Amino acid sequence: KSGERYLLVGDYHTQMEILTSLSRILGVRSPVFVIPSKALIVAIPFLAVTDILSRAKPKLTRTMVTNGLSSVFFSNIKSRQVLNWTPRHNLDASLAEAVRYYKETIK
Repeated sequence: KSGERYLLVGDYHTQMEILTSLSRILGVRSPVFVIPSKALIVAIPFLAVTDILSRAKPKLTRTMVTNGLSSVFFSNIKSRQVLNWTPRHNLDASLAEAVRYYKETIK
């Protein structure tokens, strides 16, 4: 329909599922633990001070933590129902394609 919006996205995956899949594709060790969100929030001011003292680029900012902790869900249900659409690739295939692209284009 004119004026309608459809999200053509794959299935929902948690950040840990994405990181585990990406680790497998890259051949690196998968994350073994998750830092509790409250600990990250408390650590931000201390990290900022160490970055200022060492004149380093911030490794972790409040925005990074907030974005990482937010839960945003995108659904493709409308696209599947109205457009009879299905994703062409699963998570592993999509990430492998992205990794291949970045390896070829970013040196």
